[in-house]
Amino acid sequence: MQGDEKDGVKQMKKAFFALPHNKDVIRHGVVKLKEQYSAVKPLVAPKKAFTIKFVISLLFSIDMNSDVFDACCRFNIDGVGEQFLRRVEELRIDDEIALDELFSLAYRFAIELKLVSPSAISDDLSSLIHEIPQYTFAETSQSQIMYAEHQMVIGVVGMYLHHPDMVDLKRLPAVVNRSEEERAKAERMLAEKEARVEALRAALEKYEIAYNFVGLYDGFKMLRSQKMAEGHRGLMWLFSLGVLMLAPFVFKFYTVFDSDLAVKFDVYVYGTVVGFELLLAYFFRVGLHGYRAVKAQLIQIDLRMALCQFIQNYAEYAKDIRKDSPDLLDRFDQLIFSGIVNNEGAIPSTFDGMEQIANVLDKLKSK
Repeated sequence: MQGDEKDGVKQMKKAFFALPHNKDVIRHGVVKLKEQYSAVKPLVAPKKAFTIKFVISLLFSIDMNSDVFDACCRFNIDGVGEQFLRRVEELRIDDEIALDELFSLAYRFAIELKLVSPSAISDDLSSLIHEIPQYTFAETSQSQIMYAEHQMVIGVVGMYLHHPDMVDLKRLPAVVNRSEEERAKAERMLAEKEARVEALRAALEKYEIAYNFVGLYDGFKMLRSQKMAEGHRGLMWLFSLGVLMLAPFVFKFYTVFDSDLAVKFDVYVYGTVVGFELLLAYFFRVGLHGYRAVKAQLIQIDLRMALCQFIQNYAEYAKDIRKDSPDLLDRFDQLIFSGIVNNEGAIPSTFDGMEQIANVLDKLKSK
């Protein structure tokens, strides 16, 4: 059965008029008819002139569109194709019977082309077809014309109805149902893909938020390292100042117990030592305040680092909760996003207390 269908398909696609030899026959027939008609045109009767024009018009259309005629005129090609070519080769316009037979065959091809592909037929040929009822032809030709307009139409339609491609139309409902199933399956797959993409998008948003707060955490961590180093330097500075402040007392204590070391101390020496001690005490106070400020900053940085660990969804939460209570998270925002306080206003100026030190020195000089 499949072999018959394949043979039918090949038959529908087989070339006939497009074959080189057949094209030469058609082209030569057009030239020959035109030459013979030109020679006797003034003497030709109207019906014969119409017959010649119709045959020339059809042959010219076949020559210009052989592929179209091969595709659309399979019924007559299989039935009278070879006969049609022989009539074209043997035609002489002075043979009335042969001319009418060729005309009837040409009319069959024209009707099949018009039936199968109305847009493929030329305007000139179409107008000539409408003029046919105006003329009376021989009995044989007239029967062929009647056949072309009735039984041949049924034969052409039947050939296409029994063509394998038309038989496949019986399977159309099953094909439609299968396509609907495939469409529903594709829609389900698309919905699953969309759900997966949406889940990935939500996960990426969470990762983006987490990444942002990881960066903030790393920034605070770097700042904490800097402040830790600053605190260590401040502590070493305080330790050095403390050692310098204790050095005069240690030296004096050492000279009391060591009789061999005789150092004379007068009022000016004591005044200088006292002034030096006061300066050291002042700088110790400044250093201690700076050290405390660094410790306070470290506490605030540690607090912010701790808050960064649970604040990933804070933006969405704040957006939702502020719709009902706009001021609810203000204190939280002030704590998180405020600057790190180092209490610089409490650090004493470099020359604070210098007047008191000068007064003490003046009193010592007066004594």
